[in-house]
Amino acid sequence: MDQSTPLSGAIIVLYFPQWDILQELLRSLKAQVSKIYLISNGMSDEIRDALKEFNDCSIVKELHHNLGLGKALNVGLNLANEDQCEYALLFDQDSLAPANYLNKMIAVSKKIPQAKKPWAALGPSFYDARSATVRVNQFKKNGRAADLTNEEESVISCDCLITSGMLINLEQLHPFPSFAESFFVDQVDSEWCFRMSAMGYGIYGTRKVRLAHRLSDSVARQLGPLTFLIYSPIRRYWYYKNSVILIRSSYVPLVWKLRLLGILILSFIPNLFLDKRAWSSGKMMISGIWEGLTISPQYLPESF
Repeated sequence: MDQSTPLSGAIIVLYFPQWDILQELLRSLKAQVSKIYLISNGMSDEIRDALKEFNDCSIVKELHHNLGLGKALNVGLNLANEDQCEYALLFDQDSLAPANYLNKMIAVSKKIPQAKKPWAALGPSFYDARSATVRVNQFKKNGRAADLTNEEESVISCDCLITSGMLINLEQLHPFPSFAESFFVDQVDSEWCFRMSAMGYGIYGTRKVRLAHRLSDSVARQLGPLTFLIYSPIRRYWYYKNSVILIRSSYVPLVWKLRLLGILILSFIPNLFLDKRAWSSGKMMISGIWEGLTISPQYLPESF
């Protein structure tokens, strides 16, 4: 690692990962960050043994059973805070970080405009490594595609980011606002970003740095102007449940409540045709809607 690079940690959440992809990610990050925090929601004995290759640069924390993405991220960020990291990089186990990724992201962060409160997170542009399709319109501002007319702009103010590749400004976030553990998996990143924005912190994206990341269980399907991600029935449950909870949450902008409602309605029928287990997906989506609507307000994520 470059000695001039600020103290930083990379947090990777594991759930029975594919070793060749994870190994490539670890080899890249080993040369970039001060410490790698591997938070496991489940892994095989073979993966556990293989990780010994990286004992000199990583800490493995096993949660012993699947406690969800939010919990794993919070565990990793707490460890990074204890080690006084200035920055934290978040990664899914199937992402591929290019060489010098951290330094590029920090360099871009220096171009974020000064504000009353500091920026909370910066995200890259990403593409699905299985199709190499770059999601150039991934960044949304006020629920719409962010203004990308100025190609020279390094940073783009946006509403929310995906978790993988996210650079967290740990030095400026004390105490650190935890991710919502009750969300378990889907919309964990969006909920956190909405909450940070409501607290006055900046959320930014950049087109100057790209990250390879698998966007869903298989390559996304394009139907006209709409893109549909392919997921298992249980992921459909969490997406629908957590989206309904976001619609009910006071700190989520109205434009996003309407956008999420539209997505839930427009994607329901296509999901039944695209998913391999249509009947199970349908039941899970309905179950997610019902639980999102009936959950007591006292269990909704707090805005502040």
